[in-house]
Amino acid sequence: ALRATRRGARVMVTVEVTNARAGHHIPTDHPGRNILLLVSAVDAKGRELTHMGNQVVPEWGGVGHEPGDFAGKPGKGYAKVLEELWTGVAPSVAYWNPTVVREDTRLPALATDATHYEFRRGSGPGPVTVSARLVFRRAFRQLARQKKWTVNDITMEEARAVVP
Repeated sequence: ALRATRRGARVMVTVEVTNARAGHHIPTDHPGRNILLLVSAVDAKGRELTHMGNQVVPEWGGVGHEPGDFAGKPGKGYAKVLEELWTGVAPSVAYWNPTVVREDTRLPALATDATHYEFRRGSGPGPVTVSARLVFRRAFRQLARQKKWTVNDITMEEARAVVP
């Protein structure tokens, strides 16, 4: 669910992601699997609004300026991130090596995760369009680059709201 309202010069956004149909945490299976929630807001001319919060996609969402590099952008990451004990490499998919769980932000079965965002509304007139997209990745961005894999993101869900 996506809700957006205008409060003065700000656009306030709440995104709820629900794991309604899986009987387990998502993502699951291989430890490289991850899901990204991407949130954006644009003015009537298509210009991106400035994000005012600290709820952002983690580093493993892809650092850089290429398409698909989402680290630091408004959103959230869902994954079970392993760290290798011997090398300190994280995220690691080498579950056969001694590892620890560095973080586990997966979404449990039947659970809902709500995140909140605030954008500064531009000075131009017209509505603001807020978008949320849930993207599934088969491998962490850094690993896919190292291996030269061309794996496409899979859009799981999309939502839009227009704020006058």
